Amino acid sequence: GNTTVSEAELRDIHAAGYLPAINAGAQSVMASFNSFHGEKMHGHKPLLTDVLKGRMGFGGFVVGDWNGHGQIKGCSNTDCART
Repeated sequence: GNTTVSEAELRDIHAAGYLPAINAGAQSVMASFNSFHGEKMHGHKPLLTDVLKGRMGFGGFVVGDWNGHGQIKGCSNTDCART
């Protein structure tokens, strides 16, 4: 799917469980197969790094779902260039 809500709605409604989980010590989060405004989550630095790790304070590992990295432009299921 492609989520087209605002970043605030995504964070405050759809990701409401993340802060309690992070505060309870969660150490891994899996990126979704979904897109946010047309950009696949596996390659969405603003949400995975800036929001999740930066603003929400998540210090653990972000893992990919089965071959999700293969959906990123310039990548395949077997490799993905570092950008």
